[in-house]
Amino acid sequence: MSLARRWRRVQATNQAAHFREWKQTDVERFRRVVRKIIQFDLDIIENKADYVICYLSGDGAAATSGGTSSELTFAHRKGIPVYLVTDASASEISGWMLACADRLFPNVDELKKFLLEHYGKEKQAPLWHV
Repeated sequence: MSLARRWRRVQATNQAAHFREWKQTDVERFRRVVRKIIQFDLDIIENKADYVICYLSGDGAAATSGGTSSELTFAHRKGIPVYLVTDASASEISGWMLACADRLFPNVDELKKFLLEHYGKEKQAPLWHV
């Protein structure tokens, strides 16, 4: 689940204007909003995802949020395949995230090939405009 999608979810609840400030000024309010985001994200993974894709760029690989690891762990625990796309070396990626990943890809093109082979062109076409 992308940060942009989470942010749209926060905006949809009319709470975006001061969302980040609340972490310092109103922790309970911040926690309530983040819990809504967590619930939304985990519901999608549990009820709608055939697989989860995580994209980590080299510099961001070591600094990912706790949410990313949590979502990968949740998918892994539910038996939902996790595909990690990264240009980072294994040493730069959380060991937890590496363990949750079913497969690693060096780039999006390699992931696309894999998904087309394993999940079929018909199902993937809307995602990749094939």
